[in-house]
Amino acid sequence: MSASKPRPSTGHPGARGSAGFTLLEALIAIVILALSLSALLQLYSTGLRGIATIDDNLRARLLAQSVMAEVSYDRRLQPGRLQGRLDQFAWTLSIAPFDDGEPASQQPNAWTLHRLVLTVSWPQGRRIELQTLRMLQTR
Repeated sequence: MSASKPRPSTGHPGARGSAGFTLLEALIAIVILALSLSALLQLYSTGLRGIATIDDNLRARLLAQSVMAEVSYDRRLQPGRLQGRLDQFAWTLSIAPFDDGEPASQQPNAWTLHRLVLTVSWPQGRRIELQTLRMLQTR
């Protein structure tokens, strides 16, 4: 008669304690996941703020170009200031004779060069400025 020897199980090597994750491994994985998600949410938030800033800047530039185009066709503008508002944006247009170092013409209805400076500002303390030169008829 032969005595049979117990055979080691071939299905699960070291079956005790290695069948799954330990509680510590699961907690570490959850902490790493939480930190990763936190960093991703901060990046997402920063990206949204950046997009909002770019959008405001674009809208302010479009407003400035529109106002400048509108007043460019009026050759009867007088030196001084014009102001206006659209949504959150406030704009100011300053019109002054261009100082090129030569005496200004004193003739009535003479055409003279003027500097137009348009400033658009909005609540976050941001502002943009456009400048151009135009020939305007003095009165």
